[in-house]
Formats: sequence, C-alpha cells, structure tokens
Amino acid sequence: MLLGGGGAFLVAALTPMPARVPLLGLLAALVMAVIAGVVFGIWPAWRAALMDPVEALRYE
Repeated sequence: MLLGGGGAFLVAALTPMPARVPLLGLLAALVMAVIAGVVFGIWPAWRAALMDPVEALRYE
C-alpha cells in the first residue's frame, strides 16, 4: 500500500495528470488482504487438525 501511494504521489508530482489514492480503496484492500490471509491460513490448519498428526505431517 505504501508503494502504491508513493507511486501515485510520484505520478502526481511528475506529470500534469492528477493521481490520488482514495482512503476507502486503501481500507478495502487492507480488509480483503486480512480476509484472504485468515481464510487461506485457517482452512489448511483446520484440515490438518482433523487428521492424525502423522498423516498431517506426511507429504504426498
């Protein structure tokens, strides 16, 4: 998010084209990243918790 905001600031400073990052867009990106991290972190852990420990650690 810092890289995107810095890029928008750089574009606005170097070109006549206005560029800005809306606060709602930053908030939406942060919320979606947290949701994706939780979902894709908890789902495999939940599946592994239901398995026998030896089965959970074995690589197929």
